[in-house]
Amino acid sequence: MVNPEHISLLRQGPRAWNAWRGPGNYVKVDLSGINLERMSLPGVNFDGVSLSGARLIGGDLSGGSLKNADLSQASLSGANLSNAVASGANMSYTDLRQAQVSGAALDGVNFRDARLGGVSFAHTTLRAANLNGALLSNTSFEAADLCYTELRRASLIHANFRGAKLEGAILVGAKLEHADFSEALLESANLEEADMAQACFNRAHLAGADFRKTVLDKASFVEADLHDALLQGRHLAHCSFNGCNLSGANLTDADLTEADFSGANLRGAILTNAKMSRAILSRADLRETHLENAGLVAANLDYARLDDAQLDGANLVAANLHRISGWKSASLRGVNLTGAIRSPEALRDYAKARGALLETPLTILQQGVGVWNAWRQASGPLKMDLSGKDLSWISLLNADLSRLNLSKCNLSGCNLHGADLSGTCLRDALLVEAKLFQAKLIDTDLRAANLSRADMRGLRFQGIRMKGAVCAGAALNNADFREVDISSVDFREAEMYEANLSGAIVTGALFQKALLRGANLSGLDLSGADLRETDLSGTDLTNARLQGADLRDAVLRGAMLKGANLDQAQLKGADLEEATLPARGRISFWINKKHS
Repeated sequence: MVNPEHISLLRQGPRAWNAWRGPGNYVKVDLSGINLERMSLPGVNFDGVSLSGARLIGGDLSGGSLKNADLSQASLSGANLSNAVASGANMSYTDLRQAQVSGAALDGVNFRDARLGGVSFAHTTLRAANLNGALLSNTSFEAADLCYTELRRASLIHANFRGAKLEGAILVGAKLEHADFSEALLESANLEEADMAQACFNRAHLAGADFRKTVLDKASFVEADLHDALLQGRHLAHCSFNGCNLSGANLTDADLTEADFSGANLRGAILTNAKMSRAILSRADLRETHLENAGLVAANLDYARLDDAQLDGANLVAANLHRISGWKSASLRGVNLTGAIRSPEALRDYAKARGALLETPLTILQQGVGVWNAWRQASGPLKMDLSGKDLSWISLLNADLSRLNLSKCNLSGCNLHGADLSGTCLRDALLVEAKLFQAKLIDTDLRAANLSRADMRGLRFQGIRMKGAVCAGAALNNADFREVDISSVDFREAEMYEANLSGAIVTGALFQKALLRGANLSGLDLSGADLRETDLSGTDLTNARLQGADLRDAVLRGAMLKGANLDQAQLKGADLEEATLPARGRISFWINKKHS
């Protein structure tokens, strides 16, 4: 039970209380469970006092001294602790929600399982404090001193550590997604197994930091100091390292796909086996850098310095080497320079003499569509010969294959959805079961190509040549063949619902068992055409020339045959129900023929 004398002194205000607690007073004070709610006690001396379970809600303790006080399980929500000194205090299980602690000295405080929602620790001192497991998402620690503070498994998502001191802090297993560490000091901090995805480390001091077991996906390190940092095997794809100091850093086996190192200092860094496809290394300092076997496919090394760099076995396929310097002193044994863009004129011969690889454009295509398209855009309108190559069953989704020679290529099962095939030669190519949905076909040469069971729904065959092509079983619904020469094309069993063939040249084309329901065949010359078992339901055959055509067992239900010429046509077993028939004088022969 609280001593009534102590309660009386507190009611007289902090001056009377502090005078009683002056030098020489060694009385142990126990205020456990006391109710001091909303009491104004600025500057009060509670050093060593037991306030366990006390109610201090909304109270004013600003500037007070609470060194080594026991505030466990106390209620301090909304209390003012600004500029208070509470070093060594026990605040485990304490309710500090919305409390004001700006400028407070909280060194060594135990916040175990404390409720800290809405608290701002900006400009506070928390050296060696215990915040293990604390829920501190969106909390501000701006300019706070957190050296040697324990934050194990704490939830700090979106927390603000701008300008904070975190040397020696323990952040093992902490959740720090989207946290802001701009200009923070993190030397010697323990970041093991911390999740720092999309965190901001711009201009932070991270020299020698150990990130080997840290999640850093899409983090930003703009102008940060990471010299001698340990980043082996980390997933750093899409991270920003613009202007960053990574000299001596170890990034062996790291995934740096599309990472931005513009103007970064990587001198002496270790990037052996690193994945750096499409990484930006423009104006980067790569002197003495280890890039052995690094994957630099389509990387941008514009104006990079390579003096004494180790590039043995590196993959620089389609990389931008514009204005690189220092390459004559670099080690280039076995480097792959296939398709390197704007490389110095002497570099190829120099590297080739040292075993460099200079392969066909197929090597670039095999790196993926993104690399290929970027390379083609940078290289200009080159005509390339990939004839006879095996590209079967690979994805070329939205690939720029315009103006290529792909004759006799095997593209069976290939995903060409949205691909640009303008001006491309696909003569005699295998495109069995290829996906050509939404592909661009302008002036494409498909003569004698095998497109059996290919998906060509909705394609516009503008100015193409496909005489003798095989489209058996292909999906050609809503395809546009207007004015196209499709003579001798095999369309047997093809799906051609609502396709438009008006004005096309169809001499010798095979349509047996094709599904042409609702198609536009008006005015076509189908003389002698094989249309056996073809589904022509609702098809527009107005003014079509069908003399001598074989229409046995064809389905012409609802077909429009006005003005069509069916002289000598074979119609045995044909279904003409609801069909719009030609003028009577034109049908006498074939009607008799039907019943013969």
